[in-house]
Amino acid sequence: MDNDNTPPFAINLPPPDRFEPTAVVAKLEPNQRQINLLVIVLRIQANPQKTREGHEIHSFKVADRTGSVTLNVWNNTGKLISPGDILRLQNCITQVFKNELCVKPGRNGIVTKVGEFMMDFKEEPDMSIFSPSMESISNICIQFFNMIISLYNHVFRSKIVPKASEVLRCYIRHRNYPSWTSYFIHQYDCLNDQFGQSHFEFDVDGRNYHVLRTGCFPYIKYHCTQRIKTNDLSYENRLYTFFKIFNLGIPTLMYGLAAIFLIRYHETININQYGPVKIYFLIKENYGASF
Repeated sequence: MDNDNTPPFAINLPPPDRFEPTAVVAKLEPNQRQINLLVIVLRIQANPQKTREGHEIHSFKVADRTGSVTLNVWNNTGKLISPGDILRLQNCITQVFKNELCVKPGRNGIVTKVGEFMMDFKEEPDMSIFSPSMESISNICIQFFNMIISLYNHVFRSKIVPKASEVLRCYIRHRNYPSWTSYFIHQYDCLNDQFGQSHFEFDVDGRNYHVLRTGCFPYIKYHCTQRIKTNDLSYENRLYTFFKIFNLGIPTLMYGLAAIFLIRYHETININQYGPVKIYFLIKENYGASF
């Protein structure tokens, strides 16, 4: 390793079997850490830039089979990289630099050349052209609403209540890990720690559940199905969240108001130190049913 803390650079070492990319270029977002990529160098972006401390920043356009992005590498490592090199990037981070999304080796990052030219790639989309995604905007909204909810809980609540996720976990245990269940919980009876999540996986003692969740004032609705763990539900989650925002939440509000009159049954479960919590059902569930 250089004395200037440049990441090590190895040439023509075959990647060990244990190396697996943990991300693809098209899925990169700002402020990711400890990501591994396999990319090909398309071209040198510009002449090296000097920092105030005298370091050189070398910029390259790199790509994989999903898209391209800017790679910034410091000092001697950057001098050893050429167009056509296939690079294995380990322990990298992403950041927005000069209004451009880029990848760079982290503190313990390693850049390894593992080949030349023979790699499929796509130059579009160019992820370096940074603009806040719908998901990023949604996350900002979620953080804002969570702040409002926390303030409300601190000022107006007269009792300490459990998190909605804790109620969900306790109820599934109470039901002895059912193949499916569907219930409402009153928003006043829990802290809505899963606000903004519409479709996600939820682990209960090693059993995986696919959860469809929506806020429908004055309730939160959960539909849970025990399934094998999948790789990623983020696309479905974003899609369902988009539809809720697009419809201004009106259908979910109407669903919640209708539930006030349609709910016919409730159960009470004890949540550790919080005591009894009521959950509500449109009809009483058959505990042995598979559907």
